[in-house]
Amino acid sequence: MALTSREQQKILRFLGWAGLTVVPDSTHFNSVVNDRLGNNVSKPLTVDIEREVRDILERLINIDTCLDEAKCRLTASQVDKITLNKNEISELRKERKRWIRELSDILDIPIMRSGFGSVKVIA
Repeated sequence: MALTSREQQKILRFLGWAGLTVVPDSTHFNSVVNDRLGNNVSKPLTVDIEREVRDILERLINIDTCLDEAKCRLTASQVDKITLNKNEISELRKERKRWIRELSDILDIPIMRSGFGSVKVIA
């Protein structure tokens, strides 16, 4: 079963590509990325690759959920006798980056942005 358009959009978002990257009439269209997502009928993804991609997507979605939940704990360092991990968010971000690199590697689609960085303007 091919990757759904929803799964493809999640992949594009995690890898930093525009959502219109796989829309043929768009100026953002990239035929290489489109092919690597399995949209080329003559070169579909194997079942094993699709399974691995879905597993990685599930992990990334779970990490994002954990990050959202961790934001609620930012103000406390201890609750009763439980001391909270002050590095939780940074460790989750490292894990997220690791899985994004795995997704990039398995599909051979480069990561377009890291989400953390400065923008340089050339005048």
